[in-house]
Order: sequence, then structure tokens, then C-alpha cells
Amino acid sequence: MTISLVRHGRPAADLVTRIAGRDFAGWLDAYDAAGIDRSLPPPASLREVLSGVAPLFCSPTLRAVESANLLAAGLTPTPLPAAREVPLPRQVFCPLRVPPVWLTVLARILWNCRFARAAETPAAATHRARALTAELIHLARDH
Repeated sequence: MTISLVRHGRPAADLVTRIAGRDFAGWLDAYDAAGIDRSLPPPASLREVLSGVAPLFCSPTLRAVESANLLAAGLTPTPLPAAREVPLPRQVFCPLRVPPVWLTVLARILWNCRFARAAETPAAATHRARALTAELIHLARDH
């Protein structure tokens, strides 16, 4: 039984333009809608490791599906709805204009400390992760 977890490629989203907290929700929308940056293909060594791997499962996000398609040419990835990132809080108070990555870190810290709300609570995210783990183990045993 083998399970290989691979993170998606670099998103084709603006990760450097500084934004204030009030602009974070709009940035998140653009980030979530972004595919992958095609100018940075996956390393050949990773493609070799995953060649012939079937079936192939991925997150339902566009960038994960695109990454899976690049890694395993000829295979159609099956998105697993539970295999998605935990949503970030959409509102972060930060009057300074900072790189969006800083706001994502701040949002995640606030969410973990229960100071900010997102579409999913930490308890719900933990429950989903446990269910996904069981599903992946089941799928690995079946294949």
C-alpha cells in the first residue's frame, strides 16, 4: 500500500503585491480561482516517481487538478472533495500593506487561536482530515 502526497504547483496568483487586510477577501477569491504557473513545470524526477501510478486522486481545487494532470499525463485525476485546504478567515484586520502571504499566516494564526472565523471551524477541519485519512487508506488498500 503506497500513498504519495504531492502539493500543487505554484499558483498563477499575485503573491507579491502588498495589500491591506480590507483587500484580503478579494485576494483570496483570486487565489482560489487561479490555476498553476505553467512557467514552473514539475521536476522530471517527480513525474518519473508518479508515472504509471493509478488511480490518481487530488484536491478539487483548480491548481491541484492542473498539477495532477501535468504530473501524470494520460491519467485523469479523481478529485476528493475532502482533500482541500482549510478555508482562511476572509477578514483580517491589518491596516498596513503587506505581502498576501503575511496575511495568510496571520489569518491562520488567528483562526487556530479562535480569534477569527472561517467557513470551517478547527474542530470540523480536524474531523474532515480524519475522515479523509480513512478514505485514503481505504482507497490504497483497494488499489
